[in-house]
Amino acid sequence: MAKDQFDSHRRERMAYGIFISALGCLWLAAEVGWVSTGVPIGPISVILIGIAFFLPWLKK
Repeated sequence: MAKDQFDSHRRERMAYGIFISALGCLWLAAEVGWVSTGVPIGPISVILIGIAFFLPWLKK
């Protein structure tokens, strides 16, 4: 049981890392000019990161 809990926590941290990295790449692409959006990506990415950190807490 402890190993399952460890694997679950590890998988969750990996998902957060991928999610934050993807948002960072999108933000960088917008700053460089590769992606043009009318929406400011910086504040939205910070909001999404905050929501992502609360999701596991809300599931319990």
